[in-house]
Amino acid sequence: MGEIKLDELAEKREKTCTGNPTRYNPFGLSREGQLLEGMNKHLQIFSSGFFPGKDDGEGFIPVLIYVEETETGLSPLDEQNLPYAWTGKINAGTAERAVWWAFEIMTEKEGELFLKENHPRIRFTFSSGTHIEELATMYNGTDWIVRYG
Repeated sequence: MGEIKLDELAEKREKTCTGNPTRYNPFGLSREGQLLEGMNKHLQIFSSGFFPGKDDGEGFIPVLIYVEETETGLSPLDEQNLPYAWTGKINAGTAERAVWWAFEIMTEKEGELFLKENHPRIRFTFSSGTHIEELATMYNGTDWIVRYG
């Protein structure tokens, strides 16, 4: 079984769509995006026909982010708001941000310690344009990694 850093994968996948304006790519290194909450979240998800991450030309459909139980057995404190709906790209910064939301982390120091001690797991659900895909990632103590093979 192999593994790759999430940001390396995001960079590779971002480059595969460069120069093709008709192909939506949910991956990239940009840290910009918005967490959709409340009715905005539900309206965008339901109006999308359940194709997260798809750009239908009329508006952006968010990537869905599921924060799962950590390797040490901790469940998200914010489970009632999962999955999160995110308008930005899939990358390590987004994974870390979702952990902060789910476990109500308030400071940089608290966040670093939580990641190192608990090894959180994230699952992204998105559209590749023709079908729904999922990507699981885990913090291994130093980086967000994706295992394959």
